[in-house]
Amino acid sequence: MTQLKQKILGVDDEPEARTAMAQMLQANGYEVLEASDGNDGLSRANSDGPSLIILDMVLPDISGMEVLESLRVNLLTKEIPVLLLTGKTDGIDKFASFQKFSDRYMQKPGRIDDILQIVRNMLDSTKNP
Repeated sequence: MTQLKQKILGVDDEPEARTAMAQMLQANGYEVLEASDGNDGLSRANSDGPSLIILDMVLPDISGMEVLESLRVNLLTKEIPVLLLTGKTDGIDKFASFQKFSDRYMQKPGRIDDILQIVRNMLDSTKNP
């Protein structure tokens, strides 16, 4: 029996960042879905049921925080683990408050190995709560 690949949705408005993330995840056996803005990310999360969402904080239409809040109040998406990425270095304490919505956050650019390890840990913890 063939095991289904876990789907990861990457939401980032920077094409280079999305491509690099997708290549790294695909090379490690994940199916990757992509969205270039918050509304597209919400739509894909609803329709495609990803196992995990990697979400950039700064998006062109709505903020990553607004996306996160919408995900958490939706019955279809509220249990999907979210890794929140931010390029901002100021006000990092503010991101601690995002913990109530996101499962993890990290500053970008992050090392590929670190991101991959966080993704694995997050997906493993959803299998074994």
